[in-house]
Formats: sequence, structure tokens, C-alpha cells
Amino acid sequence: MPFDHTSPVAGGWTVPENIAPLCTPDHHRKHIGHWTPTMNHDRTITWRHHATGRTHTTYPR
Repeated sequence: MPFDHTSPVAGGWTVPENIAPLCTPDHHRKHIGHWTPTMNHDRTITWRHHATGRTHTTYPR
């Protein structure tokens, strides 16, 4: 599905809740769709895997 700024299903809206400073591999993981990032107030990012429910936290450098 092509990216579409107006459709949350086709790439999402550009809103603070959908913006995270990701490295290239993490950016690709987000768009492949297996992992969903959530930015926390301390700027850490918690990743959740859709199929397994597993979570992983990354920290800013």
C-alpha cells in the first residue's frame, strides 16, 4: 500500500503521537508493521510486537 499522509491505514498522520526519531533499521521495522513504537515521556521508545506481545525498550543516545 502506498504511503498517504491523510490515511492512518496507509502511513499515518503527522502528529506528535506518530513521530519518533528512529534509526534507519527501526524506521523500516515500524513500516513493515510487525513492531509498533511508543515514545515515552523520558524519550525512550517501547516497541511492541503484534503477534507475540513482546516488548523492547530503546534509549536515546
